[in-house]
Amino acid sequence: MNFKKRLKFMHLVGTLLTASPIGAMPLAVIISDGQNEESYAKGFQMVLQITDGYGFYGKGSPKIIMTDDGLAERNALNQIFPEAILLLCIFHFLQAFWRWVLISQHGIDKSERQETFSALKKIVYSQENELDNAMTDFENLSTYKENDLLKEHYEDMMERIEYWCKFYRRDIITRRHDTNNFSEATMRIFKEVILGRCRVFNFVELVDYIFRDYEYYHMGRICDFISDLKEFIPFFQEPNRKIKVGQKYLPKNSIKASDISKSVEGNFIVLSQTNPGFTYEVNPNNCSCNCPAGQDGSICKHLVGIHLHTDATLFTFPPVTHLVNHHLQIIMALCPIWINYPQHLTLQHLTLQHLTRTISRCQINQFPAQRTIVVQIFLKHLWMTH
Repeated sequence: MNFKKRLKFMHLVGTLLTASPIGAMPLAVIISDGQNEESYAKGFQMVLQITDGYGFYGKGSPKIIMTDDGLAERNALNQIFPEAILLLCIFHFLQAFWRWVLISQHGIDKSERQETFSALKKIVYSQENELDNAMTDFENLSTYKENDLLKEHYEDMMERIEYWCKFYRRDIITRRHDTNNFSEATMRIFKEVILGRCRVFNFVELVDYIFRDYEYYHMGRICDFISDLKEFIPFFQEPNRKIKVGQKYLPKNSIKASDISKSVEGNFIVLSQTNPGFTYEVNPNNCSCNCPAGQDGSICKHLVGIHLHTDATLFTFPPVTHLVNHHLQIIMALCPIWINYPQHLTLQHLTLQHLTRTISRCQINQFPAQRTIVVQIFLKHLWMTH
Protein backbone atom coordinates (compact mmCIF):
# COMPACT_ATOMS: atom_id res chain seq x y z
CA MET A 1 0.00 0.00 0.00
CA ASN A 2 1.14 3.50 -0.64
CA PHE A 3 -0.52 6.91 -0.28
CA LYS A 4 1.33 9.66 -2.10
CA LYS A 5 1.40 13.43 -2.13
CA ARG A 6 -1.67 15.57 -2.72
CA LEU A 7 -2.51 15.96 -6.38
CA LYS A 8 -4.73 19.05 -6.02
CA PHE A 9 -7.72 20.26 -4.06
CA MET A 10 -6.72 18.09 -1.06
CA HIS A 11 -7.21 14.82 -2.97
CA LEU A 12 -4.85 11.91 -2.33
CA VAL A 13 -4.66 8.73 -4.39
CA GLY A 14 -3.88 5.39 -2.75
CA THR A 15 -3.67 1.90 -4.22
CA LEU A 16 -4.17 -1.58 -2.81
CA LEU A 17 -1.70 -3.75 -4.71
CA THR A 18 -0.95 -7.44 -5.06
CA ALA A 19 2.09 -9.15 -6.56
CA SER A 20 1.82 -10.99 -9.89
CA PRO A 21 4.14 -12.39 -12.59
CA ILE A 22 4.00 -9.03 -14.38
CA GLY A 23 4.58 -6.90 -11.31
CA ALA A 24 2.16 -5.07 -9.05
CA MET A 25 -1.52 -5.17 -10.01
CA PRO A 26 -4.05 -2.83 -8.38
CA LEU A 27 -6.91 -4.38 -6.43
CA ALA A 28 -8.47 -1.03 -5.57
CA VAL A 29 -7.81 2.68 -5.93
CA ILE A 30 -8.87 4.94 -3.07
CA ILE A 31 -9.24 8.71 -3.33
CA SER A 32 -9.29 10.47 0.05
CA ASP A 33 -9.31 14.05 1.26
CA GLY A 34 -6.68 13.70 3.98
CA GLN A 35 -4.02 11.55 5.60
CA ASN A 36 -5.92 10.94 8.80
CA GLU A 37 -7.26 7.74 10.31
CA GLU A 38 -10.88 8.61 9.60
CA SER A 39 -10.28 9.14 5.86
CA TYR A 40 -8.30 5.94 5.53
CA ALA A 41 -10.88 3.90 7.45
CA LYS A 42 -13.72 5.20 5.29
CA GLY A 43 -11.85 4.27 2.11
CA PHE A 44 -11.05 0.76 3.32
CA GLN A 45 -14.65 0.29 4.45
CA MET A 46 -15.87 1.21 0.97
CA VAL A 47 -13.58 -1.47 -0.49
CA LEU A 48 -15.25 -4.06 1.75
CA GLN A 49 -18.70 -2.86 0.75
CA ILE A 50 -17.90 -3.07 -2.96
CA THR A 51 -16.37 -6.56 -2.75
CA ASP A 52 -19.27 -7.73 -0.53
CA GLY A 53 -17.23 -10.42 1.20
CA TYR A 54 -15.92 -12.01 -2.01
CA GLY A 55 -12.78 -9.95 -2.48
CA PHE A 56 -9.15 -10.86 -1.84
CA TYR A 57 -9.21 -14.23 -3.59
CA GLY A 58 -12.55 -15.12 -2.03
CA LYS A 59 -11.32 -14.69 1.55
CA GLY A 60 -13.24 -11.48 2.20
CA SER A 61 -10.22 -9.65 3.62
CA PRO A 62 -6.45 -9.79 3.12
CA LYS A 63 -4.36 -12.14 5.26
CA ILE A 64 -1.18 -10.04 5.13
CA ILE A 65 -0.79 -6.30 4.55
CA MET A 66 2.58 -4.61 4.12
CA THR A 67 2.81 -0.85 4.57
CA ASP A 68 5.14 1.99 5.39
CA ASP A 69 5.33 3.13 9.01
CA GLY A 70 2.30 5.45 8.99
CA LEU A 71 0.38 5.41 12.27
CA ALA A 72 -2.94 6.70 10.90
CA GLU A 73 -2.92 4.26 7.98
CA ARG A 74 -2.03 1.25 10.14
CA ASN A 75 -4.64 2.12 12.77
CA ALA A 76 -7.30 2.30 10.06
CA LEU A 77 -6.20 -1.06 8.67
CA ASN A 78 -6.39 -2.61 12.15
CA GLN A 79 -9.88 -1.23 12.50
CA ILE A 80 -11.26 -2.45 9.14
CA PHE A 81 -9.18 -5.65 8.74
CA PRO A 82 -8.71 -6.86 12.35
CA GLU A 83 -7.69 -10.38 11.29
CA ALA A 84 -4.98 -9.26 8.86
CA ILE A 85 -1.30 -9.46 9.77
CA LEU A 86 0.30 -6.03 9.41
CA LEU A 87 3.96 -5.99 8.41
CA LEU A 88 6.37 -3.14 7.82
CA CYS A 89 8.35 -2.76 4.61
CA ILE A 90 11.92 -3.64 5.58
CA PHE A 91 13.44 -1.27 3.04
CA HIS A 92 11.50 1.75 4.29
CA PHE A 93 12.08 0.77 7.91
CA LEU A 94 15.86 0.71 7.44
CA GLN A 95 15.72 3.86 5.34
CA ALA A 96 13.87 5.67 8.14
CA PHE A 97 16.45 4.53 10.70
CA TRP A 98 19.33 5.67 8.48
CA ARG A 99 17.74 9.10 8.16
CA TRP A 100 17.34 9.22 11.93
CA VAL A 101 21.03 8.36 12.37
CA LEU A 102 22.09 11.12 9.95
CA ILE A 103 20.35 13.87 11.94
CA SER A 104 23.13 15.68 13.79
CA GLN A 105 20.86 16.58 16.71
CA HIS A 106 20.71 12.89 17.65
CA GLY A 107 24.39 13.01 18.56
CA ILE A 108 25.77 10.05 16.60
CA ASP A 109 29.31 10.66 15.37
CA LYS A 110 29.93 10.36 11.64
CA SER A 111 32.49 7.60 12.18
CA GLU A 112 29.93 5.50 14.10
CA ARG A 113 26.86 5.93 11.90
CA GLN A 114 27.63 3.09 9.51
CA GLU A 115 28.41 0.71 12.37
CA THR A 116 25.16 1.60 14.13
CA PHE A 117 23.11 1.09 10.98
CA SER A 118 24.80 -2.23 10.20
CA ALA A 119 24.10 -3.49 13.71
CA LEU A 120 20.37 -2.82 13.36
CA LYS A 121 20.34 -4.32 9.86
CA LYS A 122 21.82 -7.48 11.35
CA ILE A 123 18.85 -7.66 13.74
CA VAL A 124 16.39 -7.16 10.88
CA TYR A 125 17.75 -10.10 8.86
CA SER A 126 18.49 -12.40 11.79
CA GLN A 127 17.33 -15.97 11.54
CA GLU A 128 16.91 -18.66 14.17
CA ASN A 129 19.65 -18.68 16.87
CA GLU A 130 21.01 -15.37 15.55
CA LEU A 131 18.57 -12.80 16.94
CA ASP A 132 19.76 -12.79 20.56
CA ASN A 133 23.39 -12.38 19.50
CA ALA A 134 22.49 -9.58 17.08
CA MET A 135 20.56 -7.70 19.78
CA THR A 136 23.45 -8.14 22.21
CA ASP A 137 25.92 -6.79 19.65
CA PHE A 138 23.79 -3.68 19.13
CA GLU A 139 23.43 -3.05 22.86
CA ASN A 140 27.20 -3.42 23.31
CA LEU A 141 27.95 -0.60 20.88
CA SER A 142 29.72 2.29 22.56
CA THR A 143 27.33 4.67 20.79
CA TYR A 144 24.34 2.88 22.29
CA LYS A 145 25.77 2.97 25.82
CA GLU A 146 26.59 6.69 25.65
CA ASN A 147 23.60 8.02 23.66
CA ASP A 148 20.29 8.25 25.53
CA LEU A 149 18.40 9.32 22.40
CA LEU A 150 19.56 6.18 20.57
CA LYS A 151 18.55 4.04 23.54
CA GLU A 152 15.07 5.53 23.57
CA HIS A 153 14.66 5.15 19.80
CA TYR A 154 15.94 1.55 19.94
CA GLU A 155 13.48 0.65 22.70
CA ASP A 156 10.61 2.13 20.69
CA MET A 157 11.60 0.03 17.68
CA MET A 158 11.96 -3.16 19.72
CA GLU A 159 8.40 -2.82 21.00
CA ARG A 160 7.30 -3.49 17.40
CA ILE A 161 10.01 -5.93 16.39
CA GLU A 162 7.49 -8.50 15.14
CA TYR A 163 6.51 -6.08 12.36
CA TRP A 164 9.96 -5.61 10.81
CA CYS A 165 12.26 -8.48 11.88
CA LYS A 166 12.47 -11.39 9.43
CA PHE A 167 12.78 -13.89 12.29
CA TYR A 168 9.15 -13.22 13.20
CA ARG A 169 8.07 -13.84 9.60
CA ARG A 170 9.37 -17.38 9.44
CA ASP A 171 5.85 -18.88 9.74
CA ILE A 172 4.08 -16.21 7.66
CA ILE A 173 3.51 -16.96 3.97
CA THR A 174 4.98 -13.87 2.32
CA ARG A 175 6.40 -15.63 -0.77
CA ARG A 176 9.66 -13.71 -0.21
CA HIS A 177 7.99 -10.30 -0.40
CA ASP A 178 9.61 -8.28 2.39
CA THR A 179 9.20 -4.83 0.86
CA ASN A 180 6.45 -2.83 -0.84
CA ASN A 181 8.79 -1.08 -3.24
CA PHE A 182 6.60 -1.89 -6.24
CA SER A 183 4.07 0.55 -4.78
CA GLU A 184 6.58 3.33 -5.42
CA ALA A 185 6.87 2.26 -9.06
CA THR A 186 3.09 2.07 -9.38
CA MET A 187 2.58 5.63 -8.18
CA ARG A 188 5.35 6.86 -10.47
CA ILE A 189 3.57 5.21 -13.41
CA PHE A 190 0.31 6.80 -12.33
CA LYS A 191 1.78 10.30 -12.11
CA GLU A 192 4.11 10.17 -15.13
CA VAL A 193 2.29 7.90 -17.59
CA ILE A 194 -1.39 8.16 -16.72
CA LEU A 195 -1.44 11.83 -15.68
CA GLY A 196 1.44 12.83 -17.98
CA ARG A 197 3.24 14.66 -15.13
CA CYS A 198 0.32 17.11 -14.96
CA ARG A 199 -1.95 17.87 -12.04
CA VAL A 200 -5.61 17.12 -12.66
CA PHE A 201 -7.91 20.06 -12.08
CA ASN A 202 -10.87 18.51 -10.30
CA PHE A 203 -12.12 15.36 -8.64
CA VAL A 204 -14.27 14.25 -11.59
CA GLU A 205 -11.33 14.44 -13.97
CA LEU A 206 -9.17 12.43 -11.58
CA VAL A 207 -11.81 9.69 -11.42
CA ASP A 208 -12.01 9.69 -15.22
CA TYR A 209 -8.25 9.15 -15.52
CA ILE A 210 -8.45 6.21 -13.10
CA PHE A 211 -11.45 4.49 -14.72
CA ARG A 212 -10.30 5.07 -18.28
CA ASP A 213 -6.55 5.48 -18.78
CA TYR A 214 -5.36 3.63 -15.67
CA GLU A 215 -7.61 0.64 -16.36
CA TYR A 216 -6.61 0.49 -20.03
CA TYR A 217 -2.96 0.67 -19.05
CA HIS A 218 -3.16 -2.41 -16.83
CA MET A 219 -5.32 -4.27 -19.35
CA GLY A 220 -2.61 -3.59 -21.88
CA ARG A 221 0.04 -4.97 -19.52
CA ILE A 222 -1.95 -8.17 -19.03
CA CYS A 223 -2.61 -8.63 -22.73
CA ASP A 224 1.02 -7.90 -23.61
CA PHE A 225 2.13 -10.55 -21.13
CA ILE A 226 -0.35 -13.10 -22.45
CA SER A 227 0.49 -12.38 -26.09
CA ASP A 228 4.09 -13.40 -25.41
CA LEU A 229 2.90 -16.79 -24.12
CA LYS A 230 2.34 -18.07 -27.66
CA GLU A 231 6.11 -18.68 -27.84
CA PHE A 232 5.88 -20.90 -24.77
CA ILE A 233 2.77 -22.96 -25.52
CA PRO A 234 4.84 -26.20 -25.56
CA PHE A 235 5.97 -25.33 -22.03
CA PHE A 236 2.39 -25.73 -20.81
CA GLN A 237 1.99 -29.24 -22.19
CA GLU A 238 2.67 -32.12 -19.82
CA PRO A 239 5.23 -33.58 -19.32
CA ASN A 240 7.28 -30.80 -20.95
CA ARG A 241 6.46 -28.40 -18.14
CA LYS A 242 7.78 -30.72 -15.42
CA ILE A 243 11.01 -31.11 -17.37
CA LYS A 244 11.40 -27.32 -17.65
CA VAL A 245 10.61 -26.79 -13.96
CA GLY A 246 13.14 -29.45 -12.98
CA GLN A 247 15.84 -27.92 -15.16
CA LYS A 248 15.26 -24.49 -13.60
CA TYR A 249 14.91 -25.31 -9.91
CA LEU A 250 16.50 -28.76 -9.60
CA PRO A 251 19.16 -28.97 -12.33
CA LYS A 252 21.07 -31.89 -10.82
CA ASN A 253 17.87 -33.84 -10.09
CA SER A 254 19.28 -34.41 -6.62
CA ILE A 255 15.93 -35.37 -5.08
CA LYS A 256 14.75 -38.84 -6.07
CA ALA A 257 11.28 -40.32 -5.74
CA SER A 258 12.63 -42.65 -3.04
CA ASP A 259 13.55 -39.59 -0.92
CA ILE A 260 9.88 -38.59 -0.60
CA SER A 261 7.31 -40.09 1.74
CA LYS A 262 3.91 -39.04 3.05
CA SER A 263 3.00 -38.36 6.67
CA VAL A 264 -0.22 -39.28 8.45
CA GLU A 265 -1.36 -35.64 8.31
CA GLY A 266 -1.09 -35.63 4.51
CA ASN A 267 2.15 -33.63 4.33
CA PHE A 268 5.22 -34.79 2.44
CA ILE A 269 8.51 -35.71 4.11
CA VAL A 270 11.62 -35.08 2.01
CA LEU A 271 15.11 -36.23 2.93
CA SER A 272 17.72 -33.48 3.18
CA GLN A 273 20.42 -33.62 0.52
CA THR A 274 23.03 -31.82 2.64
CA ASN A 275 22.35 -33.26 6.12
CA PRO A 276 22.00 -37.06 5.95
CA GLY A 277 19.23 -38.35 8.17
CA PHE A 278 17.53 -34.94 8.39
CA THR A 279 14.12 -34.39 6.81
CA TYR A 280 11.94 -31.45 5.80
CA GLU A 281 8.15 -31.33 5.84
CA VAL A 282 6.24 -29.81 2.94
CA ASN A 283 2.63 -28.69 3.31
CA PRO A 284 0.92 -29.16 -0.09
CA ASN A 285 -2.08 -27.03 0.91
CA ASN A 286 -0.19 -23.73 1.18
CA CYS A 287 2.94 -24.88 -0.71
CA SER A 288 5.33 -24.14 2.15
CA CYS A 289 8.30 -26.07 3.49
CA ASN A 290 9.99 -25.84 6.87
CA CYS A 291 13.42 -25.48 5.24
CA PRO A 292 15.05 -22.02 5.44
CA ALA A 293 14.35 -21.29 1.76
CA GLY A 294 10.72 -22.38 1.69
CA GLN A 295 9.32 -21.54 5.11
CA ASP A 296 7.84 -18.26 3.83
CA GLY A 297 6.12 -20.01 0.92
CA SER A 298 8.86 -19.45 -1.65
CA ILE A 299 9.68 -22.16 -4.16
CA CYS A 300 12.35 -24.51 -2.80
CA LYS A 301 13.91 -27.68 -4.20
CA HIS A 302 11.86 -29.89 -1.87
CA LEU A 303 8.63 -28.45 -3.26
CA VAL A 304 9.92 -28.96 -6.80
CA GLY A 305 10.87 -32.54 -5.96
CA ILE A 306 7.29 -33.26 -4.90
CA HIS A 307 6.00 -31.67 -8.10
CA LEU A 308 8.31 -33.85 -10.22
CA HIS A 309 7.87 -37.19 -8.47
CA THR A 310 4.28 -37.19 -7.16
CA ASP A 311 0.80 -36.50 -8.45
CA ALA A 312 0.10 -33.86 -5.78
CA THR A 313 -1.78 -30.77 -6.98
CA LEU A 314 0.23 -27.68 -6.01
CA PHE A 315 -1.13 -24.23 -6.81
CA THR A 316 2.46 -23.02 -7.19
CA PHE A 317 2.52 -25.26 -10.28
CA PRO A 318 -1.18 -25.28 -11.29
CA PRO A 319 -2.19 -28.33 -13.35
CA VAL A 320 -2.65 -27.82 -17.06
CA THR A 321 -6.20 -29.08 -17.57
CA HIS A 322 -8.21 -29.32 -20.77
CA LEU A 323 -9.98 -26.12 -19.72
CA VAL A 324 -6.67 -24.28 -19.41
CA ASN A 325 -5.58 -25.52 -22.84
CA HIS A 326 -8.93 -24.43 -24.26
CA HIS A 327 -8.50 -20.94 -22.84
CA LEU A 328 -4.94 -20.73 -24.15
CA GLN A 329 -6.27 -21.51 -27.61
CA ILE A 330 -8.87 -18.75 -27.20
CA ILE A 331 -6.06 -16.32 -26.38
CA MET A 332 -4.11 -17.42 -29.44
CA ALA A 333 -7.23 -17.07 -31.59
CA LEU A 334 -7.54 -13.47 -30.42
CA CYS A 335 -3.98 -12.68 -31.50
CA PRO A 336 -5.17 -10.78 -34.63
CA ILE A 337 -6.28 -7.97 -32.34
CA TRP A 338 -2.57 -7.30 -31.89
CA ILE A 339 -1.97 -6.83 -35.61
CA ASN A 340 -1.03 -3.17 -35.14
CA TYR A 341 1.21 -3.93 -32.19
CA PRO A 342 4.97 -4.07 -32.90
CA GLN A 343 5.59 -7.73 -32.12
CA HIS A 344 9.35 -7.31 -31.87
CA LEU A 345 8.87 -5.00 -28.89
CA THR A 346 7.90 -6.15 -25.41
CA LEU A 347 7.39 -4.44 -22.08
CA GLN A 348 11.10 -4.59 -21.29
CA HIS A 349 12.04 -2.84 -24.55
CA LEU A 350 9.43 -0.06 -24.50
CA THR A 351 9.57 3.10 -22.50
CA LEU A 352 6.46 3.71 -20.42
CA GLN A 353 5.39 6.61 -22.64
CA HIS A 354 5.87 4.56 -25.83
CA LEU A 355 3.95 1.64 -24.32
CA THR A 356 1.01 3.83 -23.35
CA ARG A 357 0.80 5.45 -26.79
CA THR A 358 1.07 2.05 -28.48
CA ILE A 359 -1.69 0.53 -26.35
CA SER A 360 -3.97 3.50 -27.03
CA ARG A 361 -3.53 2.99 -30.80
CA CYS A 362 -3.73 -0.80 -30.67
CA GLN A 363 -6.75 -2.55 -32.12
CA ILE A 364 -7.41 -4.16 -28.76
CA ASN A 365 -9.31 -1.03 -27.76
CA GLN A 366 -11.66 -1.63 -30.68
CA PHE A 367 -12.68 -5.04 -29.29
CA PRO A 368 -13.83 -4.49 -25.69
CA ALA A 369 -15.51 -7.91 -25.47
CA GLN A 370 -12.37 -9.74 -26.63
CA ARG A 371 -10.20 -7.63 -24.35
CA THR A 372 -12.41 -8.57 -21.39
CA ILE A 373 -12.15 -12.28 -22.24
CA VAL A 374 -8.35 -12.13 -22.36
CA VAL A 375 -8.08 -10.27 -19.06
CA GLN A 376 -10.57 -12.56 -17.30
CA ILE A 377 -8.70 -15.66 -18.44
CA PHE A 378 -5.46 -14.21 -17.11
CA LEU A 379 -6.95 -13.47 -13.70
CA LYS A 380 -8.80 -16.78 -13.43
CA HIS A 381 -6.04 -19.33 -13.81
CA LEU A 382 -3.80 -18.46 -10.90
CA TRP A 383 -1.45 -16.18 -12.77
CA MET A 384 -2.16 -13.77 -9.96
CA THR A 385 -0.45 -14.71 -6.72
CA HIS A 386 -2.66 -14.37 -3.70
